[in-house]
Amino acid sequence: MKRDSPYCITKKALMIFSFISALFSCRTDSPVIIPTPALPAVVYFHKDIVPIFHSNCALAGCHNGSNVNIRLNLQDTVAYNQLFLHHEIDTITPIQSFLYQQMTSGATPMPPSGKLSDYDIALVLKWITQKAKNN
Repeated sequence: MKRDSPYCITKKALMIFSFISALFSCRTDSPVIIPTPALPAVVYFHKDIVPIFHSNCALAGCHNGSNVNIRLNLQDTVAYNQLFLHHEIDTITPIQSFLYQQMTSGATPMPPSGKLSDYDIALVLKWITQKAKNN
């Protein structure tokens, strides 16, 4: 019976290893990463924040002023004053702002229809960090 030389065994092992490596490296089920748009350098209340409130918060039965059981009105014309009147914003410790806490809460998230996008939440936090100007 003919025995393979150590060189042949090593060569066969290398070929098998290469085949297995190639087989497992060709997987196509890796997650697709969608880049998040960069936040603007300056966040504007009327241009950036109000549209978030308008689309997600100032809706019928929620923070639109018609629901007397909800103290915070986030309609376009009164939202800024309401946020400060009801102490929703903390510009010294922005992550402690009640507005931000509600948006990121696991127990009682706002809006109740579903969490805002990470981008919108980051935009609100950046606006608060930039001293929550009425710009």
